[in-house]
Amino acid sequence: MLVEINLLQEKETRSRAPYYMMLVLLLITILISIFLLVHAHVINTNIKTVQRQINETKKFSQVLQQKLSHYENNSSSETLASAVQWAEKTLINMVWILKHLIALLPERGFYQSFTLNDDGSLEVKVQFDTSNDAAYYLSRLTAAKWIKYASITSITTAELTDATSLNGENSTVANEQDADKKENVLPRYIGDYKIQLDLEYIKEKVKKGGDGS
Repeated sequence: MLVEINLLQEKETRSRAPYYMMLVLLLITILISIFLLVHAHVINTNIKTVQRQINETKKFSQVLQQKLSHYENNSSSETLASAVQWAEKTLINMVWILKHLIALLPERGFYQSFTLNDDGSLEVKVQFDTSNDAAYYLSRLTAAKWIKYASITSITTAELTDATSLNGENSTVANEQDADKKENVLPRYIGDYKIQLDLEYIKEKVKKGGDGS
C-alpha cells in the first residue's frame, strides 16, 4: 500500500472582511460627499432667492413711496379723497403680492420696474433670457387665481455686453486694459406686462393666511 505524504503547507485563506469594510467606507464617503454637495447647492439657492426677494421688496417700496409723496405734495380735497380711495383699495399685503409675483418668474427672470396704478393694476417690466420665458411668465400670470387678467403689451430685445447688466444692479465698467477686446454680446428680452389684481381675493387670502395660487 502506498502512502502519500504532502509536505507542502496549505495556503492560508485570507479573510475578505477588510476589503468589504474598505468598500463600505468608500461608499459611505461618496454618499456623504454627494449629500454635502446637494445641501450646499440648496443653501446657495435659498440665499439667492432671499436676496432676490430683498431687491424686489426695495423696488416695491420705492413705488409706494412715490405714490404717497404724490398725495402728500397736493393737499386739495379732491386729491385727498383720491388718496383715501386709493388707500382703501390698496391696503393689502404687498409682501404677499411680491412673494407670489417672484414665485411665478422663471429662474432667469428679473423685474426692472413697477408701476402701481390707482385701480389696483400693475405695470411691470421684466427681463428674460429667452422669448419663451416671456410667454411662460404670461401663462403663469393668467393662471393665477389672484390675478383678474394679465397681458403683455410689448416685448423688445436688448443686447447686453459683459460690462453691462439690465437686472437692476449697478453697471460695471470694463477694465481699461481690456477695452480693445471684443465684448461678448448677450441678447436679452424685455417684456412689458399689465396685471390687474383681484384685490378682494388677495385681501381674503391674506386675512385667512392662505397662499392662493
